[in-house]
Amino acid sequence: MIYTGFMFIVVGIIVLFRKIYLELQNIKIIIKIFKQQFSSTYRNNVQIKKQKHLTDLSNFIPLRSYKVYTIDQTTSLERLYMLIEKAGKTTKFSFSTYHDDESNKNYFVIDFIQPSSSIIINVEISKISHVLNDKLQELLSIIFYSSNTIYTWNYLSFPPVDFLIYDHIYSMNTDKINPKNFISLQHQFKHWYNRTFKHDENCQQIVDFVDSDGPLCSCPYRPCKFPTDTWSLSMAIMYTFHEHLQLNENPLEQCLAITKLAIIIEEGRNRQRIEALRSPSIHT
Repeated sequence: MIYTGFMFIVVGIIVLFRKIYLELQNIKIIIKIFKQQFSSTYRNNVQIKKQKHLTDLSNFIPLRSYKVYTIDQTTSLERLYMLIEKAGKTTKFSFSTYHDDESNKNYFVIDFIQPSSSIIINVEISKISHVLNDKLQELLSIIFYSSNTIYTWNYLSFPPVDFLIYDHIYSMNTDKINPKNFISLQHQFKHWYNRTFKHDENCQQIVDFVDSDGPLCSCPYRPCKFPTDTWSLSMAIMYTFHEHLQLNENPLEQCLAITKLAIIIEEGRNRQRIEALRSPSIHT
């Protein structure tokens, strides 16, 4: 009787352990399936979130209205006289260059920054008549030889390489151009952006007195994670205004974007005013 009872206990223990083993295996399978489903859902959510961020960007909108004048060998003297007069009344300009792949021509763009609206000149770098060339040199001299402010994005040295081309074609004397008149907005923008869009209070990068970039930063609105990181113009517009620069479709947007950033930096607009600009109905 004792032996039989002992065997029943042993068998019962074996059955119990087997049952526990099978339950543990089932739990492992359930956990594995859950992990796979969670991982798949997380990846999908990340992809959807990223796609939403890209598709939610509106097209670039200039801060002010503008009118474009193209200058080439077909330009009339009357138009150049008008632009010379306008340039004489303007003290701030934006400057950019681009290459048109279809025509294989180079251009430089200058924005006459005005209080209410802007004048954009789109200048083809090519041989023009002697008379037009004289007037174009007069126009460029008014813009570049005086004490005007010229905003660019990333010209860190002077003269810019592009000016060597202009010097060859339009006989501009770059020695008369004061490099201090050129403001490289890329460096200035980074400091303004960090002051305006500070680290989140939960960000691990927060340190006393200095609001700099760093690898511990978890703020999604601050893409630069190292002090040496630089901003591209497209990224600056994207993160500041939630807008997409389409330079391939409209290369003039580069100059207009420089103007937009120059104005909001100069005016010292705070975060609230910048976020208000992100609404399509508010552009002041």
